[in-house]
Amino acid sequence: MKRFQVVNQTRGSVLGENVERADTSQTRNEGLLKRSGLAKGEGLWILPTSAIHMFFMKFAIDVVFLDRHKRVLKTVS
Repeated sequence: MKRFQVVNQTRGSVLGENVERADTSQTRNEGLLKRSGLAKGEGLWILPTSAIHMFFMKFAIDVVFLDRHKRVLKTVS
């Protein structure tokens, strides 16, 4: 899976240095379920989606919802 860096262009801050993209049915369904955690700088960008669930997750996450222009709509801790 391809990994990339995510940067807040307005603030010039790095949000994630090692982010994976889940953009197929298989990768979206798997999500983070097989993991026991994320290392600092890791993340998962799920698209397209407007909702997520945390059933059977082994750890807590912070979520950032973006619009189609990649602007932050909402954050949830």
